[in-house]
Amino acid sequence: MDEITNEPSKKEAAKEERRRRKELLAGASAAAVSAIAIDQPDSRSSNYGDVELNDLQSKSITGRKWTEVGSNIPELKDQAILIRGRVHTIRPVIKKMAFVVVRERGFTAQCVLNVKPEFKGEQLVRVNQDTRLNFRILDIRTPANQGIFRIQCQVENIFRQFLLSEGFVGIHTPKLIGGSSEGGSAVFRLDYKGQPACLAQSPQLHKQMAVCGDFGRVFEIGPVFRAEDSFTHRHLCEFTGLDAEMEIKEHYSEVMDIVDRLFVAMFDSLNEKCKKELEAIGGNTLLNL
Repeated sequence: MDEITNEPSKKEAAKEERRRRKELLAGASAAAVSAIAIDQPDSRSSNYGDVELNDLQSKSITGRKWTEVGSNIPELKDQAILIRGRVHTIRPVIKKMAFVVVRERGFTAQCVLNVKPEFKGEQLVRVNQDTRLNFRILDIRTPANQGIFRIQCQVENIFRQFLLSEGFVGIHTPKLIGGSSEGGSAVFRLDYKGQPACLAQSPQLHKQMAVCGDFGRVFEIGPVFRAEDSFTHRHLCEFTGLDAEMEIKEHYSEVMDIVDRLFVAMFDSLNEKCKKELEAIGGNTLLNL
């Protein structure tokens, strides 16, 4: 009969030895890191960690007056001014001079900068869409994105002011309702305390109720939710709707007259108040950080 032994095989012994060495190395590395953390203070420690309240507060008021980049700077010729913004581009002109374009809220101003001899320019890279979406806070700083948001705000303001001048009343309709508010598009369904509900795909029902309730003319600016497949850029699951409803006295041309004057007022106001924003969007600067 073969003798039975409890001694580990050579393969198992080698495996155990490798495990033991790995543990020793891991312990030594942790000890080394701890020693470095204790013996050598971090030079960047002021950039993180807890900060005392007194260090967050301003210690003094300088009284300096800041000039916005979007203001009429040419009128301040030969005057010393202070501006604050983000560096948009740097373009060296000669060996010791460069033009620096400073950007603030979509507006830019060109400054002259004396360049140190050791200054070296860097080639900017083109940023892909996935990077722009992951770092959206940086992307919306571009003049084109700033223009989109500001034009959107202006459109909303024109829509509201025009309809108010035409006798419309602004209302706010529910966005959590018990069923579909109109046909032609799917809804986001959800459970509301055991009862079926959905997100409003349109304020149509409540607008018509308001008109029948003797308001005559109503409008709403609010979110719209539609569970549609995004086959095109026109198929959005969520967007801001500009809705209006009015009673018709005799003919549907009454509505057409209102819409006609609304668009004329909107385009005239955008051309007058948003020239720089329209130029920024038309200049395709959306792709440049």
